[in-house]
Formats: sequence, structure tokens, C-alpha cells
Amino acid sequence: MKKITSILLLAIISLGTIAQETNISGINQILREKQYEMREYNEQMLNKIKGTPYLSEEFLSSRVYLKDNKKPLEAKLKYNAHSDNFEFIQGGRLFVLANIEEIDSIRYMDKTFIPTTYVKKQTGLFGSSTSKKEGFLAELVNGPCSLFKIYSVRFYEEDPPDTGYDEYQPPRFETENPVYCLQFQDDAHPMVINSFRKRKLLEKFGDYEKELEGYVNNHNLNLREETDLVRLIRYYNKHYKNQN
Repeated sequence: MKKITSILLLAIISLGTIAQETNISGINQILREKQYEMREYNEQMLNKIKGTPYLSEEFLSSRVYLKDNKKPLEAKLKYNAHSDNFEFIQGGRLFVLANIEEIDSIRYMDKTFIPTTYVKKQTGLFGSSTSKKEGFLAELVNGPCSLFKIYSVRFYEEDPPDTGYDEYQPPRFETENPVYCLQFQDDAHPMVINSFRKRKLLEKFGDYEKELEGYVNNHNLNLREETDLVRLIRYYNKHYKNQN
């Protein structure tokens, strides 16, 4: 993929901006000067880009929960899955929500998004390695084993045809398969699920592996499907609580 130009980078971050004021009453108390990140866009570039980086093109009523304040702050936000930011409008201009370290969670689109560090393990020819990343994770299940979802949208630059037989590909956003993470009670951070093969996934549950395998087989669960994965984790949590 070609390197994204600086103009286009500004454009894709701000795609879909609408002339709308966000009700951010009370939210200014956590956004100090110079902690806003403002993005401007080039209208001509926007018209060429296909797709969207947003989960919703609309600014939706949301709740921001702070770590030191039980009462949530009300704001109209939209989530940019390409840049992993929540955006809002103030004074007719687009801003990115800052002070992430002070935010406990954000309630958006009937889901709870948690800013946190997550871990990914990789195994290669020369052994295994672990990397840590930060981002907003949507919580699908909360309990002794919590399940999280990471939304992802990738940007591709335009791809001019090499020959007269090739089709022109415009600059575009494409939604990628989501990433899922598990976090058990003793885990410091959520961990990316690298494999959805039944045996590989179920071995993470230790002594419960055999029982969960029977549950998966009896109910014909496809662990690559989100609804079935959620069903498995909820079953484990219910069984775990009954045993403790």
C-alpha cells in the first residue's frame, strides 16, 4: 500500500463531518487546553473516497464515564474505527476526545467501550513474542471471563490500472474482520484470540475445557460466529459462578 499523503490523512480522519453542535455540557472539565486534537478536511479529497471509517455516520447521544465521577457526562459522539477515536462537534469544528486516561468507559450504540491496553501473542519460526497495544474495546460479556471486540476499518489509497484490462480502484475504507479478546479474572489485560479452532480456544479455560467442548458439540456452536462465542463465554461464566 502506498504511503498516505498528509492531505489525505487529514481528510480520512474527518470524513463525514456535519454541521451539528454537540451537547458537551460538563465535558469541558476533563478537556484541558491543547488536549483537543482538531482535524480539518479537504472537500475535494472526500468526494473521491468510498466507504466510511465510522460505525455510524450520525453523532449519537452517548455517555462518558470518568474514573473519579459516578455521574456520566452527556455528549453526542461518533466512533472512527480507522483512527480509533471518538469525535464530536464544537463550534462547528470537529474534535477528537482527549484525556483518555481519565475515562473509565463510554456508552455508545448500546455498547460499552473501554479504553485499555490489550495483549497479542505471536508465534513464529524463532519463538513467540508479545506486543501490547492501546485502544477502545467494546465489551460484549462481563464476568469471570470477559469478552471484548475491536472494530477495525482499513484505508486503501487509489490503485490506478496498470493496463487497459485492469479496473481503477478508488481510495476507500474497507471494514475488516473484528478482533476479539478474552480477559480472565487473573489477567492484567485482555488478550487477543489468535485462533478460533475449537481445541486451541477451549484449552484457555483449563479444567473446564472438556465440559465446554461437550457444550459446543451439543449445541453445534461455531466459535467464529460472534453470537456463538458470546453464548459460550456466558455459559462458562454461569458455570464458574456456580462452582465458586
